[in-house]
Amino acid sequence: MSHEVDEGREAGERTLRKGFANRYTRVHNNKDSFLVGVADVLLSDAQKRETASGGFLELTDRKLYFRPHSVNFDISSYTIPLDTITNVYQSRNLLISQHIIVDTLDESHKFVVYRGKAWVAAIKAAAGLA
Repeated sequence: MSHEVDEGREAGERTLRKGFANRYTRVHNNKDSFLVGVADVLLSDAQKRETASGGFLELTDRKLYFRPHSVNFDISSYTIPLDTITNVYQSRNLLISQHIIVDTLDESHKFVVYRGKAWVAAIKAAAGLA
């Protein structure tokens, strides 16, 4: 199975794991999205919730990359250097897919992935948290 994530990598960077994922962001935190920006203006505070963008997650020996698929024209790619990751854990098990949380020095990132426990273990090992 091929996932299109390899762009923007450093020379010599090795892929450890990759797969389909959704990246969640709070409406008011998503500065990349024009559509989310419009929703931020139009919706009341009570209506503002998390939004999800589908795409691909790739873990390398240096970074964690999220790349939206071509249908998500409203959000850009996102990169988390492994040396900024302070914790990784599974927050919800939805039977088929799982929510994983990646905490960094300054924020938390939520992804929905398949095989969440394997993702958590791989990220922890790559980031030196295992």
